[in-house]
Amino acid sequence: MDSNVHEMEWFAGALRAWHLAILRYAVTLDNADRLAVHRIAREIDRLYPRQDGSADFEFFRRTSTELCAAIVQPNERPSALLQQYLARIDDDRLKRTFAAAMLFPPFRSGAAHVVILGMVSLDRPISGQIEQ
Repeated sequence: MDSNVHEMEWFAGALRAWHLAILRYAVTLDNADRLAVHRIAREIDRLYPRQDGSADFEFFRRTSTELCAAIVQPNERPSALLQQYLARIDDDRLKRTFAAAMLFPPFRSGAAHVVILGMVSLDRPISGQIEQ
């Protein structure tokens, strides 16, 4: 029983780390962040052997590859993929944050933009931040 609880806790933590890594990649588009997404996906996939007896379960690696490609070059097909991904996220705060990151592509081009959620403004300093 303790083994199953520990495994479920590990999986929940790894899944959250994977979601956060995808969010970070969506915001930064940095190759190091993309590699982090794939590293976490590989760790998750390694836990679940395939039903046909082969050693590699590939759901998270395959999904990571598709999501990263959709984030970099959004068009009609990847938009549907991103919508499906959003629908699978259980954490409402994470879902809203990811949706906001994908909703405002000016972030990626470097243009300043105010996030409508009221949490962050890139065109003015955050309260308590030291102005230079």
